Amino acid sequence: MSRPVPVELARLRGNPGHRPLRQGPRSPRAEDVPDPPAYLHDEFGREEWTRLAPGLFALGLLTDFDITAFAIHCANYGRWRRCEQMLSEAMERDPAAAQILAGPLLKITSAAARDVLRTAAEFGFTPSARSRVTATDYSPNKFAGLLA
Repeated sequence: MSRPVPVELARLRGNPGHRPLRQGPRSPRAEDVPDPPAYLHDEFGREEWTRLAPGLFALGLLTDFDITAFAIHCANYGRWRRCEQMLSEAMERDPAAAQILAGPLLKITSAAARDVLRTAAEFGFTPSARSRVTATDYSPNKFAGLLA
């Protein structure tokens, strides 16, 4: 059995199952793209937030309820980037000493990369997740374009 998909993501995919989409209260949406939460300290994680949040928000995939899940994605991304950077710098300084450092860093890097891919799929960032998405205009309100 497949996992449930957020209604907005199902709409973007063109509702391939043609089943009625769940109705009910929509996730609360902020007025503007949310800033990275204060607890997201890593600079790489904050850069990832800044890079992806506007697109997710525009598609209706980043609501107030999604902030923690997206912050986890960004934190794991930052951890992965930081470990990769540390490995690269260690190899440049002293390749022999880097072998000692490589064991624990590779373990952390692998775990963070696995977590990044898992959360990336939840938000539709991976090629396989994207292949199921079709572009449509997202409007949180069916009357939004009438006065423009």
